[in-house]
Amino acid sequence: MSRWINPPSRSCRRDMILLPLRLQVIVTGNDRAKESILAAGADQYLDYRKEHYWEVLSGVDYIIDTLGAGEFQRELSVLKPGGRLLSLRTGPNKRFEAEHHLGLAKRALFTIAGAKYDRAAKKQNKEYHFIFVRSDGAQLREITKIVEQHHIVPRIDPRVFTLETAQDALALVKKVGSTERYSFRWTKKDKNDKQERRQRSMKLYEISFSPTGGTKKVADCLAEALSEDIHPIDLTEMREDFRALSLKETDTAVIAVPSYGGRVPAPAVERLSQMKANGAKAILVCVYGNRAYEDTLVELQDTAKQAGFRVIAGVAAVAEHSIVRQFAAGRPDEQDKAQLCQFAQEIHKKLEHGDGSELQIPGHRPYHKSGGAGMVPKPTKACVKCGLCAEKCPVQAIDRVDPAKVDKKACISCMRCVSICPHEARKVSGVMLAAAHTMLQKACVQRKNCECFL
Repeated sequence: MSRWINPPSRSCRRDMILLPLRLQVIVTGNDRAKESILAAGADQYLDYRKEHYWEVLSGVDYIIDTLGAGEFQRELSVLKPGGRLLSLRTGPNKRFEAEHHLGLAKRALFTIAGAKYDRAAKKQNKEYHFIFVRSDGAQLREITKIVEQHHIVPRIDPRVFTLETAQDALALVKKVGSTERYSFRWTKKDKNDKQERRQRSMKLYEISFSPTGGTKKVADCLAEALSEDIHPIDLTEMREDFRALSLKETDTAVIAVPSYGGRVPAPAVERLSQMKANGAKAILVCVYGNRAYEDTLVELQDTAKQAGFRVIAGVAAVAEHSIVRQFAAGRPDEQDKAQLCQFAQEIHKKLEHGDGSELQIPGHRPYHKSGGAGMVPKPTKACVKCGLCAEKCPVQAIDRVDPAKVDKKACISCMRCVSICPHEARKVSGVMLAAAHTMLQKACVQRKNCECFL
């Protein structure tokens, strides 16, 4: 039996192929991954830049697709009669609803959405299956049994690192790239140090407004360096009753927001203002896309104080631009994370010394006028009306029945709907995106470093 992965994601490049399922495994990918994929147990590797799989392959039993609807007909053509196409991207169909019992409404919706794929597969006596990737404890336990039974182990780097040589470890990770997995061993002294830090750990609230995840990455890095007792609070959750949140004077919070046009997003200001901080200490974080954060930190400082926080530190950090994603792509990177960890150490010292000195944070009062991006994403023909974008919109600007209907006045151009759509079916106007790129290019071209204010 043959199984073809087109192409494998980073998470399955090694583990998926290693599972001993007695299949002939064929993989498509770029030249950089060829050696590691074949070493992991693949039988054949096709470099998509040099050969077309639909011209080379035929009679394949199973295809695992990660590309989506654009490759459907070509992938179907290389399957043998009775073969199965398993897609992570193309979209749900009637069979998917029947397997998951999602109700009459979803059954009708998915039957219509997947009809063309089912008809095309049936016409050739083949099967189309949609796989929705989710956390599943039962399946993970089964995979664990297979891994243990066949003694599948991760690749372990033989070197030993201490906290003092942590930068060397980070440099190695950066050098080898992210297509492989490495584990690092730490000396007994470091383990003892970690236990001591755990004993000193404080209760830390991680309060973040992060529609596309970049701000959360920065907040996670700081919070994890400060404490192991972390309590996350999501300011994008519109259904949360933030008025009910009351902190103690002994608590500490990392409050992280993105900079939208040099200001704190209005929903974040509103929801943070509803909290009762009662003198809890606050570490402020603003995250921007390598242009400028302007008045974001000072506005966040004022908002936090009004909620009853004692502001002890401020951090400005860079993450991938949420609209024009090629700016600050891949950030926060290893250099950023090293800086943030250093900031955490400095903040921890200030906390230990009980230093409550007032911060001098750059910005202007009154704040400059908030303009907003004015970019409202719209659904493409690939939209199956699954409702995820409407459910997760931080301001509920998207109609739950018809995702094409958007309250343009409510939309804050946060791009949450674009980033979470499983079918990549929400887009911003290409003309507006090109204009934004041109406007931002000069300001964003030079790398900006993270900053800390104590």
